[in-house]
Amino acid sequence: MRAAEKIIEGLTQLMEGFIELQGKIEGDFDSDNEGLDEEDSDLKIEVDAALVTEIRATLEAVMDAEDYSADEIANLISVTQDALEEIDPDVFEDVEEDAVEEAADDDDDDYYVDDDGDDDFDFDYDEDEDDEE
Repeated sequence: MRAAEKIIEGLTQLMEGFIELQGKIEGDFDSDNEGLDEEDSDLKIEVDAALVTEIRATLEAVMDAEDYSADEIANLISVTQDALEEIDPDVFEDVEEDAVEEAADDDDDDYYVDDDGDDDFDFDYDEDEDDEE
């Protein structure tokens, strides 16, 4: 079997398994949270976190069983991402825009906290200088 045929077969199985896993996890969360909209961002975050946990476990199992390194798997993912961007240049655009929006939202919540743990500004000046005036 040629390398390309192995990759096609493997990616097909990977996608089928991922879609099945995603459906199972979404089903588990939907049954736990009756009445939530599909657009519920908190639910999506929980589903994504559960997917990450499951994928992490499968990656670790493959790395242990087949003696692949994290670098080798990362290289596959990187090359796959580059190939997807060639097929559809906008494929990751929504993800990047969401990340930028979330970062902007996070910045709105930031405020100054100095070294002593409070949020008051500490001005460096000598109080004696004020008394001399």
